Amino acid sequence: GTTKFALIEDGVVCQTAAMNVGARLIAFDNACVVTRVEEAGGAIMNELGYRVALREKVGRRQQEEFAALMAKVIMEVIEQGLVAPLAKKLMITEPFRDYRGLEQIDCLVFSGGVAEHVYGRDRTAYGDVGPFLGKSMRKCLKKLSPEGFLRQSIEGIRATVIGAGEYTMQASGNTSYISDPG
Repeated sequence: GTTKFALIEDGVVCQTAAMNVGARLIAFDNACVVTRVEEAGGAIMNELGYRVALREKVGRRQQEEFAALMAKVIMEVIEQGLVAPLAKKLMITEPFRDYRGLEQIDCLVFSGGVAEHVYGRDRTAYGDVGPFLGKSMRKCLKKLSPEGFLRQSIEGIRATVIGAGEYTMQASGNTSYISDPG
């Protein structure tokens, strides 16, 4: 349920940022009945004029619009930094400092679960809007990107393990530390 940004210059990560935008902000079962709603998911649906609640259905059109708005927010951050109030509201960290937008970018690489959908390597829905978000991202990227701007990662990585690790442990160097053994 998050998007992380890394700005890499000369092979070195110089800035990172994160926002509450991702495929699992709203999760649902095979009948499209909502099983989980994150606060950010509700805020995005409200922005679209929809109400979302546990044990209620979320239709295909709502899922597509939800994914399209998230893709728009992600692209806004990539293209020009934070502008719209919704993007500002969804930020978890501080945005990039002194970011000049696309003029500062040579290429984009996506990783994580939704990246598999962006690159068309996975078409499976996992109880979320991953396929719709990937499709919406591809549509946005086609509008702005010259040939070679979007590059594929050498290897894909599923976000689930990484996301779970972020919230359950801290790692430092070659050692691991469990902050809460419980």
